[in-house]
Amino acid sequence: AIDSNDNDYLVVVTYEGGVHKFDISNPMSITLLGTTAIADTPRDVVLNLGLDHAYVAAYTEGCQIYDVSGNTPALAGTYDMDRVRSMDFIGDYLYVGSELGDMDIVDITDPTAPSYVATFEAPGAINGVCTDPTNDQAHLACWDMGFVAVDVSDPANPAMFAMTDTYGLSKACEVNNETVYGCDSYGLFVFDPLSVKVVNPGFAPDEFALMQNY
Repeated sequence: AIDSNDNDYLVVVTYEGGVHKFDISNPMSITLLGTTAIADTPRDVVLNLGLDHAYVAAYTEGCQIYDVSGNTPALAGTYDMDRVRSMDFIGDYLYVGSELGDMDIVDITDPTAPSYVATFEAPGAINGVCTDPTNDQAHLACWDMGFVAVDVSDPANPAMFAMTDTYGLSKACEVNNETVYGCDSYGLFVFDPLSVKVVNPGFAPDEFALMQNY
């Protein structure tokens, strides 16, 4: 998994257990700045550019918070949770998804001591988490149960907002300009974030043919 601050650096987590920071100020000469080992196999990383923090889904090691203001990522704090696959944040709250089916909402005001706020019980294993700050929503890719939108306007009381199933296994999601993009094992879907209504339905399995990798 990978995330960047657009201009200067990017942070990469590798399945073999490392958090790596790269200088990308010159795209023709990318430089490794530093690496920190992780005991387990990390699955996702999200950067909080305002704080120079990287949130890492460290699977059985929970959700880890790294200070990436220096060259070598430095562990600042850990939120204990099993089988963490993905996470995202809105302000001082982190939304942490587990393949066991729970999304924990975590207060990260103090990154050295992240604290539990509430749990949303998803209908299936969570593979991907993305947030929509404009609409106060967290979107979940829930494996064989499709895509779920969660109202997190009150972080202490998350509530199901909408849900839609797709043809395959829901793998990941992303929000851009208030539009939700979801990927399952058959293709890419585009959703209306206020209703999780499919705007671009993709292809049914019996109609699917790979024309181009995206």
